[in-house]
Amino acid sequence: MHKKGNERFKENDVILFKRNDKYILHRIVKVYEDHYSTLGDNCIHCEANIKDEEVLGILTSFQRDGKKIDINDTLYQLYIKATRLFEKPRIVSKKGIIALKRVVKSIPIIRKIRHS
Repeated sequence: MHKKGNERFKENDVILFKRNDKYILHRIVKVYEDHYSTLGDNCIHCEANIKDEEVLGILTSFQRDGKKIDINDTLYQLYIKATRLFEKPRIVSKKGIIALKRVVKSIPIIRKIRHS
Protein backbone atom coordinates (compact mmCIF):
# COMPACT_ATOMS: atom_id res chain seq x y z
CA MET A 1 0.00 0.00 0.00
CA HIS A 2 1.35 3.41 -0.79
CA LYS A 3 0.09 6.96 -1.07
CA LYS A 4 0.09 8.58 -4.50
CA GLY A 5 1.43 12.10 -4.95
CA ASN A 6 -0.70 14.62 -6.81
CA GLU A 7 -1.89 12.02 -9.34
CA ARG A 8 -5.58 11.26 -9.50
CA PHE A 9 -6.67 7.71 -8.81
CA LYS A 10 -8.30 5.78 -11.63
CA GLU A 11 -11.22 3.39 -12.01
CA ASN A 12 -10.45 -0.07 -10.53
CA ASP A 13 -7.73 1.24 -8.18
CA VAL A 14 -8.25 -0.19 -4.70
CA ILE A 15 -7.92 2.60 -2.15
CA LEU A 16 -7.81 2.76 1.63
CA PHE A 17 -9.76 5.56 3.27
CA LYS A 18 -11.33 6.29 6.64
CA ARG A 19 -15.02 7.01 7.24
CA ASN A 20 -16.75 7.25 10.63
CA ASP A 21 -13.64 5.93 12.42
CA LYS A 22 -13.58 2.83 10.17
CA TYR A 23 -10.87 1.97 7.67
CA ILE A 24 -12.34 0.95 4.31
CA LEU A 25 -10.55 -0.75 1.42
CA HIS A 26 -12.71 -0.52 -1.72
CA ARG A 27 -12.33 -0.46 -5.47
CA ILE A 28 -12.98 2.81 -7.33
CA VAL A 29 -15.98 2.27 -9.62
CA LYS A 30 -16.44 5.86 -10.81
CA VAL A 31 -14.07 8.82 -11.05
CA TYR A 32 -15.52 12.32 -10.90
CA GLU A 33 -13.78 15.67 -11.23
CA ASP A 34 -13.47 16.18 -7.46
CA HIS A 35 -14.31 12.81 -5.86
CA TYR A 36 -14.70 9.05 -6.30
CA SER A 37 -17.36 6.40 -5.77
CA THR A 38 -16.13 3.06 -4.47
CA LEU A 39 -17.55 -0.42 -3.98
CA GLY A 40 -16.13 -3.36 -2.08
CA ASP A 41 -15.85 -6.52 -4.17
CA ASN A 42 -18.32 -8.28 -1.86
CA CYS A 43 -20.55 -5.28 -1.04
CA ILE A 44 -23.86 -4.05 -2.41
CA HIS A 45 -23.67 -0.36 -1.47
CA CYS A 46 -21.28 2.25 -2.85
CA GLU A 47 -19.31 4.69 -0.77
CA ALA A 48 -19.69 8.04 -2.52
CA ASN A 49 -17.96 11.40 -2.42
CA ILE A 50 -14.51 10.12 -1.46
CA LYS A 51 -12.14 13.09 -1.79
CA ASP A 52 -8.44 12.77 -2.67
CA GLU A 53 -7.46 14.10 0.75
CA GLU A 54 -9.43 11.27 2.45
CA VAL A 55 -7.42 8.56 0.70
CA LEU A 56 -4.72 7.07 2.92
CA GLY A 57 -3.18 4.77 0.30
CA ILE A 58 -3.59 2.60 -2.76
CA LEU A 59 -3.26 -1.19 -2.92
CA THR A 60 -0.14 -2.33 -4.79
CA SER A 61 -0.07 -6.02 -3.78
CA PHE A 62 -1.59 -8.45 -1.28
CA GLN A 63 -1.00 -11.91 0.20
CA ARG A 64 -3.20 -14.90 -0.57
CA ASP A 65 -2.33 -18.35 0.77
CA GLY A 66 1.17 -17.14 1.60
CA LYS A 67 1.79 -15.91 -1.96
CA LYS A 68 2.35 -12.24 -2.83
CA ILE A 69 0.09 -11.08 -5.65
CA ASP A 70 0.93 -7.87 -7.48
CA ILE A 71 -2.03 -5.85 -8.74
CA ASN A 72 -0.48 -5.87 -12.23
CA ASP A 73 -0.52 -9.68 -12.32
CA THR A 74 -2.43 -11.01 -15.36
CA LEU A 75 -4.72 -13.29 -13.35
CA TYR A 76 -5.55 -10.48 -10.94
CA GLN A 77 -6.38 -8.21 -13.89
CA LEU A 78 -8.73 -10.92 -15.24
CA TYR A 79 -10.34 -11.15 -11.78
CA ILE A 80 -10.98 -7.39 -11.85
CA LYS A 81 -12.56 -7.61 -15.31
CA ALA A 82 -14.83 -10.49 -14.22
CA THR A 83 -15.75 -8.75 -10.96
CA ARG A 84 -16.71 -5.57 -12.75
CA LEU A 85 -18.52 -7.43 -15.58
CA PHE A 86 -20.79 -9.26 -13.11
CA GLU A 87 -21.04 -6.39 -10.60
CA LYS A 88 -24.64 -5.35 -11.32
CA PRO A 89 -26.10 -8.89 -11.50
CA ARG A 90 -24.24 -9.78 -8.27
CA ILE A 91 -25.66 -6.74 -6.46
CA VAL A 92 -29.20 -7.41 -7.70
CA SER A 93 -29.06 -11.08 -6.67
CA LYS A 94 -27.61 -10.26 -3.22
CA LYS A 95 -30.32 -7.66 -2.62
CA GLY A 96 -32.93 -10.22 -3.74
CA ILE A 97 -31.59 -12.81 -1.29
CA ILE A 98 -31.63 -10.28 1.55
CA ALA A 99 -35.23 -9.31 0.73
CA LEU A 100 -36.28 -12.97 0.50
CA LYS A 101 -34.74 -13.72 3.90
CA ARG A 102 -36.69 -10.81 5.42
CA VAL A 103 -39.94 -12.14 3.94
CA VAL A 104 -39.27 -15.68 5.16
CA LYS A 105 -38.46 -14.41 8.68
CA SER A 106 -41.72 -12.45 8.75
CA ILE A 107 -43.96 -15.46 8.01
CA PRO A 108 -45.42 -16.59 11.37
CA ILE A 109 -45.39 -20.36 10.69
CA ILE A 110 -41.73 -20.28 9.71
CA ARG A 111 -40.83 -18.21 12.79
CA LYS A 112 -42.67 -20.76 14.94
CA ILE A 113 -40.88 -23.74 13.32
CA ARG A 114 -37.47 -22.10 13.66
CA HIS A 115 -37.96 -21.42 17.38
CA SER A 116 -39.39 -24.79 18.39
